[in-house]
Amino acid sequence: MRLQNNPLNLLLLAITVVASCKPDNKTLNIVGDIKGMNTKMVFLYKTYPIRSPAIDSARVVNNHFEFSIHADTVIQSQFGRIGFTDADSKRNGLAIINPYSPHINKPDLYGDFYIEPGRIIFSGDLSANRYAGISMTAGEQNDFHFKNVDLAITMINKDSVARKKQINRYRKLIADNQHAYPAMFALYNWRFSLTNVELKELYDEFDDELQHSYLGKKVSEFLKNRPGEHDLKPNALLTGQDDKSSEMIDTTKKLNMIVFWASWCGPCRLEIPALKEAFNEFKNNRNFRMVSVSIDKNKEQWKQMLELQKMPWQQLVGNAADLEKIKIQYNLGYIPQVYFVNNKRELISRVGGFDPANEQVFKKIIANYAK
Repeated sequence: MRLQNNPLNLLLLAITVVASCKPDNKTLNIVGDIKGMNTKMVFLYKTYPIRSPAIDSARVVNNHFEFSIHADTVIQSQFGRIGFTDADSKRNGLAIINPYSPHINKPDLYGDFYIEPGRIIFSGDLSANRYAGISMTAGEQNDFHFKNVDLAITMINKDSVARKKQINRYRKLIADNQHAYPAMFALYNWRFSLTNVELKELYDEFDDELQHSYLGKKVSEFLKNRPGEHDLKPNALLTGQDDKSSEMIDTTKKLNMIVFWASWCGPCRLEIPALKEAFNEFKNNRNFRMVSVSIDKNKEQWKQMLELQKMPWQQLVGNAADLEKIKIQYNLGYIPQVYFVNNKRELISRVGGFDPANEQVFKKIIANYAK
């Protein structure tokens, strides 16, 4: 049927053409033409969680392999890699040349890329060097990632002036790339280092689709659950060594010293002698209560460490849901952290990280507030 040449029909034709050109975000196609791989199979992995099982596998025939994934729902971008075992039984992975690398003669190589919907093409030659870099052609997520490859591991500045400039720079970067999943990944990594106001401002720059993505929802959930800087500290009912429940904050004590730690944390174990000294000096003070809250997921390892370290003050641990909530509420981006909270659940002081000088800091705070 021939369309008559009128404005309405021309508009319908334009809409049809645009719709037909829209990328299919439910299909993923990864193609490789790489000489010298010396393997029969390649595997597609997610980078996180570490040691995740393969998403998919593909045969290598005449130096060619292909992954084709057709999902029922929209494919959300995620960090991934391609690995294989060569004929010498040595594990290997594709090393991707960063096209934006400033080093022309020796470009930067990266093992990870963004598994994004659409078509991704790898090409290269590993015949002479199995660790050589290969080229990649992909979509907007990988383009943004390789332009800003260190974004997610950048530290947020603590100096107020430099920090403000840094946040403004990131806000503009996100505003210019509202659909950049690597930028949302960076924001998720920064969540413990940003205030609620800073985090919300940056989050609001993303488009609706990214805000409703997996990581977007995690950032939103974090914002909803983390109290403001001057809000009262949340209490929680946790489990002790005797399997009896106890509150994390004792509101009958003038000062609560809450030690956040884990059995697997080296700096936490280094701090135990200083904690013992502080406890022994003030253990008979009726206005003072000291408690350790472990974020261990493995309760048996936690109990074994308690048996080994013999810490005489109260020890608590929670289930997985409790611990995830506590990490957000107390901004536990790292451990050890020690919070001093009064009987009104107001924050008195916080000491983060291990330092041999912390013992005297602990004792001074206790002496001043547990009178």
